[in-house]
Amino acid sequence: MLTKYLWRVRLTFRQALRLIAVIAMKLGDKVYQSDLEKNVALWNQDRGNETHRLQYEGISRDSLVLDVGGYKGQWASDIYAMHRCRIYIIEPVEQFAEIIKKRFTHNLDISVFVTALSDENRIGMISMEQNASSLLKKANECAQIDIVDVVDFFKENNIESVAIMKINIEGAEYQLLERILNSELVEKIQNLQIQFHDFIPNAEEKKKLIQKKLSHTHVCTYEYPFVWENWSLKSTLR
Repeated sequence: MLTKYLWRVRLTFRQALRLIAVIAMKLGDKVYQSDLEKNVALWNQDRGNETHRLQYEGISRDSLVLDVGGYKGQWASDIYAMHRCRIYIIEPVEQFAEIIKKRFTHNLDISVFVTALSDENRIGMISMEQNASSLLKKANECAQIDIVDVVDFFKENNIESVAIMKINIEGAEYQLLERILNSELVEKIQNLQIQFHDFIPNAEEKKKLIQKKLSHTHVCTYEYPFVWENWSLKSTLR
């Protein structure tokens, strides 16, 4: 009888040790989380994809939204469902652009441009990594794409006002934003929704420099560093 009791105590003790080990691992994960992991966790906790990225005031049927880095069109679909605005989706990878075109075949408010936006007109090579496809990464599979100067894109499409310009282009955002900031385009964009990426050299310094320049014309309405942030034109907030 005593042996059976001791055996049960031993099992309970082992179970307690396992539980303690699991708790310690979870606590350790939290302690050793990187800043980016913490920012992602906070973004998810705040339901950023369902709130911050979609909730904008003053957007109407006549408003124009630019989705730069459309991938398969999910954000464009969500923003359209909420605001019923016009959308230009810029997606340089042909196979993703075709998916978007099929998705919105019967939606005349949404147009797809098979190109990338940057600081000059040229041909580039993009790594093929699904939603992480990038002009700045090396990969076994790459594709040739057309790159268009964003200033020329605005002129060619007679764009005078943009309600939201969403930018998620895997590291190429720095060149694109510098071009926007050094031109007259910046004051034509009411909201810049940006995902900065930290895998390029001196990413933090480059991001801060862009933010400093942006602060002359725009106000940061939310920021989850290297996750998502939004900058609203000062004149629209008065």
